[in-house]
Amino acid sequence: MALRFFVVPVYDSSEFEQELNRFLAGHKIVSVQRHLIDQGANSFWAICVDYLSHLPSTSPAASHLSRSRVDYKAILTPEEFTAYTQLRELRKELAQLEAVPVYALFTNEQLAMMVQRRCRSKNDLSQIEGIGEGKIDKYGNGCCVGLPIGSLTSQHFANFYLGWLDRFVKETLRVRRYVRYMDDMVLWHASREPLVEIHARWKEYAARHLALDFKPSEVLPTGSGVLFLGCRIFPTHVELNSRSKRRWRNRIRVLQRAERLGLLSELELQQRLTSLTAFAQAAGVKSWRFRNSVLQTLAVNDP
Repeated sequence: MALRFFVVPVYDSSEFEQELNRFLAGHKIVSVQRHLIDQGANSFWAICVDYLSHLPSTSPAASHLSRSRVDYKAILTPEEFTAYTQLRELRKELAQLEAVPVYALFTNEQLAMMVQRRCRSKNDLSQIEGIGEGKIDKYGNGCCVGLPIGSLTSQHFANFYLGWLDRFVKETLRVRRYVRYMDDMVLWHASREPLVEIHARWKEYAARHLALDFKPSEVLPTGSGVLFLGCRIFPTHVELNSRSKRRWRNRIRVLQRAERLGLLSELELQQRLTSLTAFAQAAGVKSWRFRNSVLQTLAVNDP
């Protein structure tokens, strides 16, 4: 592996961006680290690119093959190619969110290897050349572990697979007040002790019969708000929970940074902000004060 360093000014950066993009397009990228150096009008991005370095081949035929495109539809099975396509869509969304080229996350070759090797753990990812600890820690939790939430078929898979858990909760444990949406679940009871017992029994059932484990759960009085689907639900109103607020704020900052670097036009920025605002208002969520406090810091026309 080797390192290459770039300096990209925040303003008038087109020439420097072209140089960076040419380099990224011509190499196998392991990771890209960025740090904003704030010096007012002279602010710039310090960028470190970790890439795979290979000695150039002396064979013209080998050189031609290395530059040719790989038809993964011909190489992968239909099932593998479907999963590969879904991974590419996920990679595109993450790259847009972080305002980086898609190949700065994972190459097509790495995505294909994930599918062929059926990666299901961080250890599986570590066996793929070019995927280091930084990428595994950042993306591994959502890439290969757990139910495939997010794809077009995942709703069916989750409802079918977790349907057994629903029947256990309703028919065996006889829980009357139980709601599940995908992998988010909530139930109510008049006292705390039965909830603790129910949680222990369904966790044991899921581990033994479905090979699933639960994320940490909480037993709270409804007056304190129930955490469900990214919100905290109170008896009188609904708010975004702390995690949703943090993610919303971070996405706003990423979009603002992308606009200042020229990666987004003002129209594209407005469209993205409209989408994020609609999310924060969905289902009658009360978020005006929070949204206003964040958006007040957004100044895309600063000199």
